[in-house]
Amino acid sequence: LQAVHALRWEQLSREAREALLREALARALEGGAAAVAAAIAAELASIVAFSWGLAEARQLLRDHPLPEGCGVGELVRRARHEGRLAMLAGVPRRGIPRLLEAVHLAEEAGLPLLEARCRIALGQALSAGTLGREAEHHLRRGIALSREHGLPEQTVRATLRLAQHLLRLGLRRDAAALVHEALDAAVRAGLVELEEQCTGTLGYLLIGERRLPEALAHLDRAVTLAREGGGRRALYLALCNRGLAGALAGRAGEGRRDLEEALGGAGG
Repeated sequence: LQAVHALRWEQLSREAREALLREALARALEGGAAAVAAAIAAELASIVAFSWGLAEARQLLRDHPLPEGCGVGELVRRARHEGRLAMLAGVPRRGIPRLLEAVHLAEEAGLPLLEARCRIALGQALSAGTLGREAEHHLRRGIALSREHGLPEQTVRATLRLAQHLLRLGLRRDAAALVHEALDAAVRAGLVELEEQCTGTLGYLLIGERRLPEALAHLDRAVTLAREGGGRRALYLALCNRGLAGALAGRAGEGRRDLEEALGGAGG
């Protein structure tokens, strides 16, 4: 189970992590380990949902409920997973109560690393649900906890989420500074998946400033990294943004090809 939770910190593509989790789930079920199976199913549901498999993700959680007597850590993780599913389904406000529950449980149990992850997810849901001040509080707390415990990947993720939140509020300059900070940290730590997210976000910001050659350079990198293992959603976003930048830069043919490829790979 510890290895399963550690998988996401390794340099593995989403497809590779999904395959490993499916194998782990099958083995846990064969061995009659219901608690372990429930924990693995929740991790698998998160990855499946991010690739537009929301129906399967919900079914995984229904089929593998947490058994009685499981630890508080698993209660926190399950609440977080369920809250994130609502966000991925486009209804973040429905997930906010479960994410708040996860934050409170983790804080009361003295689980700072889980608390940080839950606050990051809660901040993202609050931001998408346009609850700005609360979102910033939880995201900044998530960054502080992640830094305090020496978690570079989680720190980069939280910094990027805060940048995206500030972008929603129209604070483009502050958002850009945070994205540059997150990108530098991701490159230094060799976090390829997060480098892809940062370069894609930076490219999107530069489109808004009509700095199209720079935007295209970043989005070219984002597309390359997404093709190498970022997953379908990452590639979809990178292609959409590069297509837009190409069209605005007068490269309509290239832009159209990117957008048509994005449409062809869209799963939802």
